[in-house]
Amino acid sequence: MPGFGPGDFGPGRGPRHGGPGGRRRRGDIRLGLLLLLGDGPANGYGLIQGLTERSEGAWTPSPGSVYPTLAQLQDEGLIAGRPTENSSGTTYELTDQGREYLAGLGEVRAPWEDDADKEHPAYQFRRTVGALVKAAVQVVQDGDPEKTQKALDLLNATRRELYRLLAEDDA
Repeated sequence: MPGFGPGDFGPGRGPRHGGPGGRRRRGDIRLGLLLLLGDGPANGYGLIQGLTERSEGAWTPSPGSVYPTLAQLQDEGLIAGRPTENSSGTTYELTDQGREYLAGLGEVRAPWEDDADKEHPAYQFRRTVGALVKAAVQVVQDGDPEKTQKALDLLNATRRELYRLLAEDDA
């Protein structure tokens, strides 16, 4: 299908266009972090996970975009960071100024409320692969070597079938 190569999720979608799995505008990360911190304090990793979960896996911001944004929000006085107990990390929370800033925005659309065509096969494919990865991780975490081997066999067979699908002659 034209326009659906590696890393492309349809016309105007994908990593360079902010589509499923793609990058978002800087303001999206900023707003997303503020909205999540409006729900309560969190560390950087928790904020990344929160954005990923709220977008149902369609958006996973990188630490390289989240932590500089957190630093900027601190510099602006909208959030405060404090060392996390028993950890080398930092827990962030909204300041009074941050709460006022959010309230002043009024009704805003959260950046994880993606307007992607959720019925599009490429979107569904990405969600299914994400769910597959989660299930595979759970099997390994279960610790049963027999189940892990069965899961590995299934994944290898699926990979081979996908390559066979690519090799089919379209004529």
